[in-house]
Amino acid sequence: MSTNTSFVFHIAIVARLSIAAVLFLSAMLHLQQPFFFASTIASYRIVPFGTEFLFSLGIGSFQLVLGVALFLSHRFSMYLKVSFLLFGLFAVMQVRLLALDEDVNCGCFGFATAKVSWASVAIPAGLGMLCLVGLQKRATSATRTRDLENC
Repeated sequence: MSTNTSFVFHIAIVARLSIAAVLFLSAMLHLQQPFFFASTIASYRIVPFGTEFLFSLGIGSFQLVLGVALFLSHRFSMYLKVSFLLFGLFAVMQVRLLALDEDVNCGCFGFATAKVSWASVAIPAGLGMLCLVGLQKRATSATRTRDLENC
């Protein structure tokens, strides 16, 4: 393995483990305070009225499973892609609130009361980019395999 490939490989591992840690932490905070998270979900006004609590439990559980899978699984490419979609959806929902000029708590990490802003949009956008960095290991491995086959 060349130095450049080794560097990309290690950066991809750090990215994957960082995403796993963020998802795990976020899940723990959301699951500890499901009623607060449900009120945050309600303020986004994207789920049917009365289902906010179920969504809070579902999203928190989903984050937990995704975080653990990224930490433990050797076949993590799919989990990084799903994480990318999750972060992207969250960023889009926040941009929607900014466009509507809504004053809403972000709900990014449990019961923190930060308001939706461009800075709060940058968090899921940056995490989504980190997911793409985590996928670089797979892309590098696929390119390297193709190069070896062409020799």
